[in-house]
Amino acid sequence: MERRSFLTGTSAGAIAAFGMSGLTRGAPGGRPNIIFLMTDDQRKDTLGCYGNAAVKTPHLDAMAAEGTAFENAFVVTSICVASRATVLTGQYMRTHGIRDFIEPFTEDQVDATYPAILRRHGYYTGFIGKWGVGATHPEHLKSPAGRFDFWRGVVGQGKYYPDPRQPEKHMTEIMGDDAVEFVEQASGQDKPFCLSVSFKACHGPWDGYDRRLDHLYDPEDMPVPELFSAEAFDAQPKFLQDSIAGEQGSIAREWGWGRNPTLEHHHRHMKQYFTLVSGVDRQVGRLRQRLSELGLADNTILIYTSDQGHFEYEYGFHGKWFMYEPSIRIPLLVFDPRSPENLRGQRREEMVLNVDYAQTILSLAGVEAPATMQGRDLTPLVRGRHPAWRKDWFYEHTYEPAPGDIPKSVGVRTERWKYVRFVSVDPVCEQLFDLAEDPLEMNNLAEDPAQKGRLEALRARCDQYRREIPDRHPVYAEYPEFVVVNTAQKQHEQSIDFAQHPHIGQTFRAETGRLHAIEFQTPAWGRPYGVADLVVELFHNGRKLGEQTIPARRLGNQFRQRVIFDAEVPKHARLFVRMHPTKKLPKQTLALWAFHDDPYRFGTAYTGDNPQNYDMEMRFVFRR
Repeated sequence: MERRSFLTGTSAGAIAAFGMSGLTRGAPGGRPNIIFLMTDDQRKDTLGCYGNAAVKTPHLDAMAAEGTAFENAFVVTSICVASRATVLTGQYMRTHGIRDFIEPFTEDQVDATYPAILRRHGYYTGFIGKWGVGATHPEHLKSPAGRFDFWRGVVGQGKYYPDPRQPEKHMTEIMGDDAVEFVEQASGQDKPFCLSVSFKACHGPWDGYDRRLDHLYDPEDMPVPELFSAEAFDAQPKFLQDSIAGEQGSIAREWGWGRNPTLEHHHRHMKQYFTLVSGVDRQVGRLRQRLSELGLADNTILIYTSDQGHFEYEYGFHGKWFMYEPSIRIPLLVFDPRSPENLRGQRREEMVLNVDYAQTILSLAGVEAPATMQGRDLTPLVRGRHPAWRKDWFYEHTYEPAPGDIPKSVGVRTERWKYVRFVSVDPVCEQLFDLAEDPLEMNNLAEDPAQKGRLEALRARCDQYRREIPDRHPVYAEYPEFVVVNTAQKQHEQSIDFAQHPHIGQTFRAETGRLHAIEFQTPAWGRPYGVADLVVELFHNGRKLGEQTIPARRLGNQFRQRVIFDAEVPKHARLFVRMHPTKKLPKQTLALWAFHDDPYRFGTAYTGDNPQNYDMEMRFVFRR
């Protein structure tokens, strides 16, 4: 099957037919304005329009009643940075390659985001809030900022109370101010506009909610999830219990959650979480009111969603990351004021994905999506049509934190079944859930002989997706043809400064006869880029087997480096990797991470020619 049709399932003829419809190009007022609103960590069931009787979201509920609410919207990766990259590019994580919070888009990638494309097609564009992709330093935001007419992006997460001169003013309200300012400016432009607002809410710290809304909720009224129990936690695989969502998580440590959950902590947290949601709802209402006052409401499409869901103590977990329903289900509301009355308040049951958003936004603007986008256009669904639609979809979470923090997984979800494969644990763990009979996902059928055929079919479907969706920057743990060795399964503990040690290295054992790559991180004390190139050399018995140079621009703080040698080596031989900058560096400019002890038994760290009693934090990748 041809790759693009496999990914999208939408014929060129169908796209062209809709793109030329009166609702897209010939609507009164010309091309529509588009406002894309995205919250952070907001699960689907935290809006009144999705059946939550406790949360107060009247403006979003009205938007759903006047537009389209999608009942089965999902993210293809449940973590902020990868999800945001997917939304902007219309690509899966494995294709856009953003697998950590450090890596920024390339210039070409920024140019291929939906806002940049719209701007080239005559749209006045704005961005407000959390960009999220490589946004750890102001320098990294210069590239995306230059692609917008109006830019109020923030570094990192931002703060809920960012301005000490206005100590009572919450970040959500400030972002509402910015959104109103944008539409006021845009109303004077002789062109349509597209505004993207990326709220910090409902991300933690949850006690940063707007205290002026404290009256909205009584903690005692908070709903309790059915799986709020130590028994549900005990039923989970040990590696999930030990992950950052479980015992490693800060909330778990503070509250002793995994073994001793209390309703008091749950109620307090949910009050904070719901208050953050209500704060966003108020700004949506305020923005809609201003659009009406400016005479823009009749030609402005609003899209509301979240970057991923969130566990609220189901299974004893707090966070996201895994393929359970609370983590991957998100709200999706689309309001198009030009839609006929009979489509107001419609509910769509099709499985739609965040990888669909970029292509949909371009379609609404009458702009052809580039072939690099991998989603589907949702506008036929908004228009009340019933095209052939996807019956399953691919999930991946191969984010690159410290080993073991978040077990890496891939999977497939159909309308009834879910298959999950945790690829970074040994042995590989599989899950199979019948969502019709087991919507809480507590009965893993992967080892049920009666489900062997279904397990094999979904396993094969998962592998088909893995083969056919291009993997720009593979995570080797996902691929059985590689052997991955970390010097330790724990977080680094010290930095070794190149200013004090011009040559830093590590000995290690060749697990097979071919070394493919070496990976490591480069702490640089907050610097966005390096000041010198870094030479990486590979040796065996004093003979150089390879040399690669990492350019200074790739040596920003905490950038993850991948040096590919793909060199034949004697199996089980002792190898040596050595690194040095191309010029003398000042202190605290560039370093490598290391441990305090020597956990890797087949080698040790070197500074200059001297062996040390500790190891560097490195990963060695061998081909089988």
